[in-house]
Amino acid sequence: MSKLYHYTKFSTFIEKILSDMRLRAGKYYGTNDPREYMPLAISGENIKHPEYNDDNTFALFRIAHEARKNTRLICFSKDDTGADNDIMWAFYGDAFKGICLEIDENLFKLENDNVFKSDKSYFCDVSYDKEDSIDNQPSFHNAENNWDEANERFIKANKEYLFFQKSKYWSNENEKRLVFVDSKFDGFLNISKSLKNIHVGLNANRNYLAAVERFFEKKQINIQISLKIFDINTRKFISESHHTGDYRNDIIEKYKNLLNE
Repeated sequence: MSKLYHYTKFSTFIEKILSDMRLRAGKYYGTNDPREYMPLAISGENIKHPEYNDDNTFALFRIAHEARKNTRLICFSKDDTGADNDIMWAFYGDAFKGICLEIDENLFKLENDNVFKSDKSYFCDVSYDKEDSIDNQPSFHNAENNWDEANERFIKANKEYLFFQKSKYWSNENEKRLVFVDSKFDGFLNISKSLKNIHVGLNANRNYLAAVERFFEKKQINIQISLKIFDINTRKFISESHHTGDYRNDIIEKYKNLLNE
């Protein structure tokens, strides 16, 4: 069973994800890697942009910009590192105060079948080993003088260059991302059936756990909750895993001093 891991703030999970059990893909230009929102160079022939036909250089810039502007994406870490990626906890898990959602990849695809079957969605691993150069720039061709069709062909043919290449310095993210190139897509993705485990960060506020517990009890959903603990002897992070409904008596009791603050 392949798994996906999504790191986020605990408050974001409570306020924006938990009630509807949905993740929301963000805008592509909201990523934190400057290479993904800075101008992108491409080449081309017979451009014939409907608005910038007299300026091919600017038209080419607009082609790449518009492809990304209308795109939403959601990012996951792959099974290799899972919920034990210190870099991800630090950057995206709110400095170990957040959570990591463990998702069954196959069930995630099934409950978002309409998204994954769309010809405007791409679900791929990120590549970290390619450097941008003039030699690997994609080329835009509008051979049939049909702008919309040429644009769609360009995106499909160059999706890796446009959306799935990052600098080697980001390789610790071990990322797989879902990209959806459609301005009409609202970005919501269901996880009600695919969410299998909630990994709680080492420094997370355990007060949130009561709200999570009440929600799953009401919905009669059995979700595993894993609390990150620091083992002072091995200096490693370990997990104490319990299912909702059976962790309060022992785990919450262990942290009652935090709950009473």
